[in-house]
Amino acid sequence: MTDPTGFGVIFEGSGRIQLLDLSCGQCHACASGRTVWCLQPLTEGPPLMGLDVVADADTITRWFSLLGAFADSARKADDVVLVLSESDPADVKALVHLWHSGVVHVSPDGRDTETRAALRADSRTGRAQVVLALKDARSAVKSVQRGGTVCLPAADVDAPTITELVQRDVRLVGPSDITSIAKGIEVSDLTRHLSAVLDQSRHPGVHA
Repeated sequence: MTDPTGFGVIFEGSGRIQLLDLSCGQCHACASGRTVWCLQPLTEGPPLMGLDVVADADTITRWFSLLGAFADSARKADDVVLVLSESDPADVKALVHLWHSGVVHVSPDGRDTETRAALRADSRTGRAQVVLALKDARSAVKSVQRGGTVCLPAADVDAPTITELVQRDVRLVGPSDITSIAKGIEVSDLTRHLSAVLDQSRHPGVHA
């Protein structure tokens, strides 16, 4: 997967990071609503949000674009959502609940005994209807219910095989519109909860 070109991560020093909208708004990708993949990105652009965190650009890009994919997904209010992440579960749940009021589970694996038991208790199918994966798309496809949705970031992932996708009839969703991540929610809430998930200084040794 190519790197996203429509937004940039700028390190300003002292832990301050700016996410910028670098999409031109005029190319074919932008005109079709896929500003994340702008074909003629700008070198400067308006800020999307500021973060005060200790995190690397790859982790920031993965989380920001993954949330954009989730914001764009056609989920239902009663869907059970599973996030494959090693970050603090409470922080991840608070972040995902900005878009989804239903049940959210967080697990590094998704098929471990505890998570499977929780999904059996909360889901009508025993699996999550929507799975968010920062890196392990293959595990996400195996964890989601048949016909479910897997949200992926604008970054390289451990991809499933075509056979696995076809067998499980999974819908893959990636990010498209840069601004969709903040539609319908307070940017201050997004900044606070995203910072909590991203800040590696709060959870030493834990990386998304």
